[in-house]
Amino acid sequence: MLVTLVVGWFIWLAFTAQTSQTPAKRILGVYVLDAATGAPVSAGKMWVREVLVKWLLVTLINAVIGVAGLIDALWVFFDKDRQTLHDKVASTVVVYAPAGLPEEFAAASPQPIARQLTSPIKDVAEQLRELARLHEQGILTDEEYEKKRSELAGKL
Repeated sequence: MLVTLVVGWFIWLAFTAQTSQTPAKRILGVYVLDAATGAPVSAGKMWVREVLVKWLLVTLINAVIGVAGLIDALWVFFDKDRQTLHDKVASTVVVYAPAGLPEEFAAASPQPIARQLTSPIKDVAEQLRELARLHEQGILTDEEYEKKRSELAGKL
């Protein structure tokens, strides 16, 4: 039964990884984004994060110290960016978006969010509104939001 469950999970991951989600993340409406760019991760990076980093690395460390899985799971409560250890290793962040990702992020934009916000085409007020929206959606941390807001406010 356990083997069937694991094989089923891998098959389901093959379909959900394309949307930057695992089977459970799909059910809960959360997505995995690249920590550097803010864009949804590719299916390949999703497999690396889930199988190589999360399963293998945590399992190997767990065999040595016995509580690696627990430390990994609880790390999110003490991290300023709310990342687990496997998120830090994979350079990813998990965001809650029950209505789906905004269109500009669903297209897996190659530019980092910070560069999109400082585009010369947008005026400062529009950039501030966009920044607030990203913060409300949990895409930007409090620290990132405050830093960027201060920079933009200085331009007014």
